[in-house]
Amino acid sequence: SDALMRSGSRDSGTRIVLMGANAYPRSLTLWTGLGTALAQHDGGVVSPAAKLAFDQATRMAPEHPAPPFFQGLAYVQSGDFRKGRVYWARALALTPEKASYRAGIALRLVALDAMIARMPAG
Repeated sequence: SDALMRSGSRDSGTRIVLMGANAYPRSLTLWTGLGTALAQHDGGVVSPAAKLAFDQATRMAPEHPAPPFFQGLAYVQSGDFRKGRVYWARALALTPEKASYRAGIALRLVALDAMIARMPAG
């Protein structure tokens, strides 16, 4: 589905992830991927459907950093930096100290904080 999404076939890519989530309803990866696919499909906006998919992934694994990281990424890509920051901070808090990807999340959070600091108030 990633290749389809990147090639501009968002409908097909989203349908494939949705079929996967229906076939494997306990898959954290598929629900997180569905949230991402729906946000991309819906014009780069975290739509109610995308939020529902991310929320399902979070309910399945509340202590896993992937759902909040990718939900935060979807918000950042939509331009809602402050909301994205909330999710990235949660992802960082959930990431084990020795995880190889922890520094990447921390770096993104620092860069996002710098962007937010430059934004006009309100």
